[in-house]
Amino acid sequence: MVALIMFRIKVLCILVLTIIPSVGMIASPCFTIIAGPLLDPATWNCNCDPHQCDSLIIGHVVTYAADEDLLPTYTRILPGGALIGQHRLQLTGRLENDGMIQATWFWLHGGDDLVNNGTIASDVFITLKDSSFNYGMITCPDSLVVGWSRRMHNEGAISAGVFYQLGAMNNLGDIDCVSAYLRPFANFQNLIVSDTLYAAAGLINEGMIGSGQLYVNSYFDNFGTVN
Repeated sequence: MVALIMFRIKVLCILVLTIIPSVGMIASPCFTIIAGPLLDPATWNCNCDPHQCDSLIIGHVVTYAADEDLLPTYTRILPGGALIGQHRLQLTGRLENDGMIQATWFWLHGGDDLVNNGTIASDVFITLKDSSFNYGMITCPDSLVVGWSRRMHNEGAISAGVFYQLGAMNNLGDIDCVSAYLRPFANFQNLIVSDTLYAAAGLINEGMIGSGQLYVNSYFDNFGTVN
């Protein structure tokens, strides 16, 4: 299982490192005025293609019908708003989600931060944000990847098939996954791994860790419970 995890990490890292952020837009902020398709100009106050917008404010249910690369410097999903599709979705810039985001592959890149107070549901979710803060729900049946040297702070709930945490993380919420590869990781609440947990670069536990198999490659400071 550890060998399989390492192989999948190498494959995903190649994909992650080949993402090259595009040049930002210079158009005015755009916000939704009705629910509708992402690419329908009538959905937006600007009556334009949202790819032209520097900022996107989504307060309605917006759907996309094909793979999308959106390049705003700022995206906000308001409560009751949603960006929904069964395709690949890439976003640059700062993302604040108080609604719902749905995709099959969801990639965040281009620096800045992610603040999630809502729901992110994607088979695969890769975040290359400098910092990712989760206070809501992240569901990734296949895998969740936090990029190299990136940081994640969780006070919400995370559910994943395989969790590749390649940066540094504090967990004050609940994480439930099948297998996990973790670099510096501090757990203060609940970390449940049904199969293999591999801690590659330090593990601190002041909460509860449950795992089928636990491998620690560096230090392990345990002040909590391990099952």
